[in-house]
Amino acid sequence: MRVLVVGSLPPPISERSRGLLAEVLRLRAEGAQVEILSPRANTVAHHHIAAPGPAAALEIGLAARGFDEIVLQLEPGFPFTASAGRAGRAAGLGALSTALKVIRRPVTLRLASVHDLPGGPGGRAAESLWATAKRIEAGDEATFEALAATLSPAAAQKLALAVAPLELKAGRPAGNLAGGASLEDATLLVRARAAEDRRVIVRGCGDPVAEVPLGEWLPRPGVGVPFPAQAQAPVRPQEPLGRRAGRVLVHAADGVSLTRPLARSVRLARKLARRY
Repeated sequence: MRVLVVGSLPPPISERSRGLLAEVLRLRAEGAQVEILSPRANTVAHHHIAAPGPAAALEIGLAARGFDEIVLQLEPGFPFTASAGRAGRAAGLGALSTALKVIRRPVTLRLASVHDLPGGPGGRAAESLWATAKRIEAGDEATFEALAATLSPAAAQKLALAVAPLELKAGRPAGNLAGGASLEDATLLVRARAAEDRRVIVRGCGDPVAEVPLGEWLPRPGVGVPFPAQAQAPVRPQEPLGRRAGRVLVHAADGVSLTRPLARSVRLARKLARRY
């Protein structure tokens, strides 16, 4: 079984990312082939969503081809930003629910915290999204109770508690600066602590590559989850002159307010063409 997971894994570490990581490892332990599509560019994933806001629904629809199930986590900034008004919220939730209906795959929707969905889990647009789910997972008891009080009776029957977040523990070297310490000493101590903080070890996952320093996970396409940094990125050949000229023109158009929407549309079309 192939499962597409849409959401953010560590880094950074949070209740939300730890919970989704636990879900990914559970699916893998059951024999599923899992791929990660992340809405955040700085997280570990096989692919990252290029389109912001409601346009992300198109990417999810394209990425879901060939998968048997979808696990999708609602997060701050996805599928709409915290600053979005009522229209932006409705557009983001509506586009996502439409994409999931078109996909026609079993969908598990996850909400780690009720605060992760600006405006709350209720409303017509949100209800349309919950209706697409085969299963709705709440990250904790408080979110479970909030959803149970908000969802329609049909949607509430799909509600369940998500798997407990995975414990990630980080060490921190002892050491403090005495008065009068030099700038060099301070710099060394800060670097030592930062290096140790990056070595967060995942333990007890029952996964053959689970004990991997978190700082060595690479947030780039093609990397497993989790997966150690081993090979360096291949050297890219020089682009043809015509392609470079087109890139320069798009960059120039992006600097003019009148042509900026066209330039950004061209960039998004290029990203989608390369990926799909």
